[in-house]
Amino acid sequence: MEDLAQPNRKAQWFADARALFAQPGWEQFRGILYFHSNSNNSDWPLCNWWVDTSPQALAAFKAMGADPLYGGTGEPPPSDDEVLFVVANPSALSSGEIAVRTRLSAAGYTVTLADDSTVTAADAATASAVLVAASVSTSLGSRLRDVAVPVMMWKPWLYDDMRMTGSTANVDYGSVSTATVTVTAPAHPLAAGLTGAVTAYASAQTVAFGVPASGASTVATVAGRLGLFVYESGAPMVGGTLAPACRLGFPAGTTSPTAFTANWGALFDAAVRYVVGGCAASG
Repeated sequence: MEDLAQPNRKAQWFADARALFAQPGWEQFRGILYFHSNSNNSDWPLCNWWVDTSPQALAAFKAMGADPLYGGTGEPPPSDDEVLFVVANPSALSSGEIAVRTRLSAAGYTVTLADDSTVTAADAATASAVLVAASVSTSLGSRLRDVAVPVMMWKPWLYDDMRMTGSTANVDYGSVSTATVTVTAPAHPLAAGLTGAVTAYASAQTVAFGVPASGASTVATVAGRLGLFVYESGAPMVGGTLAPACRLGFPAGTTSPTAFTANWGALFDAAVRYVVGGCAASG
């Protein structure tokens, strides 16, 4: 099963199994079966063994199947989920953007880079989700505001353009310096099983905050400000406009992804899964 304290543990289990059968002495095995099931009974309560319980687990399972040792072609199968990653300069990614792209690719997503100066709503139309980095220019404005595709961003100076917050800088949106994220809604899927104050970064980082309208679900704070929040599709945003698809504000910054801890990784992975999955209502 997935280990909420170690988000990559199940994926590592698949990777270890893949390596194990390649060792001398294991060639006697001619086939491997995996118990792809979800059990909830008195013998095996709440045991979710599906291979796709997380992007990391699914990617590791696909990699095992693609391995020539197991009859694969050696090429990992393409992901069905495309993430459009909007940045300032696709040809010169920052260290933080490289860290994000690497994490997304490792989780099995197909990552398409887009230039903030030229990206259009049409570019986002076929993506499973759009991620907007902190490096982008505010000239991006409202170009992605009305796309019917989930958007996750950590550029707070665009929150107002997206109708995610009001328009007063450093009040309705802005950035703070912190190493800690405080999860206030531990039951929400975005909480990644975490609760209370958790160390998200190895050192203090400048990260986004925003004050959304009452239609948003709020999940975590940073330095006493709302840092992680989401409008599910159809939720009323600032001004009363209904969200055309989910809109998620995430507490990150330009370089912060290079200083993340396992807690931040769990929150980030949960956020990406949530937007790619269409941000199903939390109940």
